[in-house]
This record gives sequence, C-alpha cells and structure tokens, in this order.
Amino acid sequence: MEELVMVPVPRSRVLEVYELLGTKSPVSTSSDDGGDDSLDGWDAAAFRKHVLRASDTIRGLVSHLADNASKEVTTEQVAKALKLPYGWNSLAGALGAFGRYCANRDLEFPWDSWYDAEGRTVMRMSKAIAGD
Repeated sequence: MEELVMVPVPRSRVLEVYELLGTKSPVSTSSDDGGDDSLDGWDAAAFRKHVLRASDTIRGLVSHLADNASKEVTTEQVAKALKLPYGWNSLAGALGAFGRYCANRDLEFPWDSWYDAEGRTVMRMSKAIAGD
C-alpha cells in the first residue's frame, strides 16, 4: 500500500484540491468538452459494444450521465433517478462488476469519478463521450 502524506490546505480550498485530485490529467489544457473522438479507448463503436453488454443498472447510469453531460452527479442522485431497490449500494455492486469487465479489456470508465468532501462518489461524463 502506498504511503499517505498529509498536506495542509486552507479549508476554503479543500474542494478545489479534491476536484484536482479526481481529474485524470490535472495539467491538461484541453477542454473537457473538446472534440476528441476517442477518450481512454472509448469511441462510438466501443461505447456501443461494451455498454450494450452491461447490466440494466449500468446502462441506466450511462444514460443518466449522458443526459446530464458535464454535470456532476452523485451515486445517490443516480440511484434515486433509476429507482434502484437498495439505493447507491445497488449502483456500487453494478459498478464493481462493470469495473472488472472494463479492467479486463484495459478500459477505464467512460466518465470521471471522485469523492467529494462528504465522502460521496461524484461522477461526470464529458459531452464528447455523451455525444452532445
């Protein structure tokens, strides 16, 4: 396990630091909504191929993220929108299975995710991936 280091951050800037740590490439100068046709191995064909094989829960999540492209949503919000029987726990189980599926194909999720200051998982899909 990697050693953890405590870094003092002014309280007013903690959320900015979390957001920075949650991005895939914090030094990138390109827009999140740029015209890149492929992101981390996901192009339109790969998206259709892999997401269509996913569970109803993952397909619902992807649809919700695409409908809210570039917006930050929590797992609780998604679970409520999808009316999942066990709330975010249902989503967590589906994400675990889909995460293994993606990892076995050397893919990352086609969305960004990170933890907010309250420890909730937050996700955001770019407009480029969502197809807007």
